[in-house]
Amino acid sequence: MRLNAAKVSNVLLFLITSSVFATSVDVFPHHLLNILEIIFYSAILLFALLNFDIHKSNTQIAKGFSFVFLFYLLFFLGSAIFSPDIIYGLKIFINTGLISFLGVVSASAYLKKRDLSFFIATCFYLSLLIAVISCIVIVFGLDVHYYAKERTLDVTSFGYKFSGLYENQNRFGLLLGVLISFTVFLFTQKTIRIPKTILISSLFLAVALLILAMSRGAILFTIMFVFCYFTLSPQKKQAKWTLAILMISALGAILFIDVTPLFERVSEGSLTGRNIIWADAIQKGSKNIILGMGPNQYRFINDYGYEISAHNFYINKFVDLGLPATLLYIFALTMVLLHGVKSHRRVKDFSTYLGQLLAFSVSFLIALILHQLFESNSLNPTTFAGYTASFLIGFILNFETRFQTLFNALPNRVLD
Repeated sequence: MRLNAAKVSNVLLFLITSSVFATSVDVFPHHLLNILEIIFYSAILLFALLNFDIHKSNTQIAKGFSFVFLFYLLFFLGSAIFSPDIIYGLKIFINTGLISFLGVVSASAYLKKRDLSFFIATCFYLSLLIAVISCIVIVFGLDVHYYAKERTLDVTSFGYKFSGLYENQNRFGLLLGVLISFTVFLFTQKTIRIPKTILISSLFLAVALLILAMSRGAILFTIMFVFCYFTLSPQKKQAKWTLAILMISALGAILFIDVTPLFERVSEGSLTGRNIIWADAIQKGSKNIILGMGPNQYRFINDYGYEISAHNFYINKFVDLGLPATLLYIFALTMVLLHGVKSHRRVKDFSTYLGQLLAFSVSFLIALILHQLFESNSLNPTTFAGYTASFLIGFILNFETRFQTLFNALPNRVLD
């Protein structure tokens, strides 16, 4: 009996995605988290082996990205070898460096024959499930927020910032921003069949919880995604209806929630100490510009006596891995974005759905890249946002192959 490679790939993809989302929450005991991590690493290795084919040609942009990213990995490896704790450094190198590249490569190979439909639907339902459970937990006052509820900094109309199943309201807010981005895309397309009632309920719930989370970074992510997607979306009429529903959801949530604390927090203009941390991290990184202080070392060498990140992904890269690795990483992301925009311009007039997929991919990456100016870990491939980004990068890199295959198969038809 022969195994169906496509079905096995989808099962593995589901295991990878569900384990990433599950390990993102802060309610599971350590032994269960260890099991989930084993599932993740095993599934992503099998997924890569099943889909990888050395004889399949890659596009020039895919080869260029791989070349740049491999140089980035070389500097990453050098930083790990010369870090104060080489074992820990190599572990981070594998966990965030190699896995990131493996995620992009395996996604790229998988998407040569398939589109993003299964992946997007899986991510949507998983993020919605976490949001619904978080809402239930919040209603019963059982959320795991690490802030003291009586602190005035964290007060909302209900008493404090909400974090649901997360210890940090910023990660909860990003989960909600990701949920909104998937929901907005699903509203504007007709290929992936999800009931409109579920999508409308998802929007209302996510917007309401996002307001209660009071995460400015997550709000920035959401606004940037919505702006970019509606700017790029080839289905303008449908996009307008979706925007109207999004606005109604926001207004409906505001009717039940006192948003004054949120407006005060946004308008205060404070970086809540981030500028001080940034200056300290840059000063530390300047001591070794070439290889940095070692993977994930800033959390141990900062001047504040406890483990914190630099609260800026790129500054964190600089202090941990050095300037060359940071610039190579940024250059690789820039290559992907420019190619995504170029591909979108080529295809949007021929295929509405493909144009929407590219618009979604580019908008998600732009929003996440900007979000990481104020947070440090969400581009890592073992986070739900980072793994989604890796998959979308893989889609963009080999879109030309997928695009050409479709047009050769259907030379006289519109691809929709």
